[in-house]
Amino acid sequence: MDELIDIVDENDNIIGQAMKSEAHAKGLWHRAVSIYVCNSKSQILLQLRAKSMDLFPNVWEISASGHITADEEPITGAKRELKEEIGINAEDLIFIDKIKISQGQGPIKNNELAFIYLFKCDWEEDKFKIQKEEVQCVKWFDIDFFIKDLQINPDKYVPQNIEPLNKIKGLN
Repeated sequence: MDELIDIVDENDNIIGQAMKSEAHAKGLWHRAVSIYVCNSKSQILLQLRAKSMDLFPNVWEISASGHITADEEPITGAKRELKEEIGINAEDLIFIDKIKISQGQGPIKNNELAFIYLFKCDWEEDKFKIQKEEVQCVKWFDIDFFIKDLQINPDKYVPQNIEPLNKIKGLN
């Protein structure tokens, strides 16, 4: 789905707006959110992206992520993405970091300033209400296994920055 997003410079100053498709085609910097859902067993919830996704289809990704729409606050975007993708109404998200992510696939050049959040939850996998257009399923993974497997089998996952995972491990 195309949407209007804020365009930012590399220091996160808003310098304009564009449609998401234009930002990806031109490699314009924009804002995104990444939400890591973890449980009390030191596990992280991963989602298997839908086969129809434009970027990184049919691979595992963190719990929820997405673009921050134009004029939207990062925390609001994080709560919206959690609700849309996996059915969580969250009020108590923990801000972890803001990182630069530059990645792409085919004609898509994705340059993002990603706001990283943690949400603690002990739900069973079948309680999540997944958005079928974007998510095939969700599954709990041991955080240490996920970090190791990212390095051994990177093609199974959306490219990840390990640093937020290490910070989240310390909070769990």
